[in-house]
Amino acid sequence: MPDGFPSERILVKPPPGQDTPTAAASGLSGASVRRPGLVLALPAMATFPASLDLLIVDVALDPIGRGIGTRDLSDLSWIRNGYAIVFAALPVPAGRRADRLRTE
Repeated sequence: MPDGFPSERILVKPPPGQDTPTAAASGLSGASVRRPGLVLALPAMATFPASLDLLIVDVALDPIGRGIGTRDLSDLSWIRNGYAIVFAALPVPAGRRADRLRTE
């Protein structure tokens, strides 16, 4: 290794009579095991329905355009953007209202 550092690791043993802390002594339990895959999977599962919903709107733009009499993409982009804004803005107040109705 560069800079004169030894390539092998140096292990330091605790002094006699002192053991290394166990999981119980350090406050760790089996329930506090780190699961980075789960941390990644939960947001991925949460964003999938929103992405799928906007994909369905994208697929439906052609029939919507025929229905309103235009096929210009700049006109149809307003439909998709409006849907995305409403879809992003309504869950927060709707959830708050649901919580208030549930507690009453």
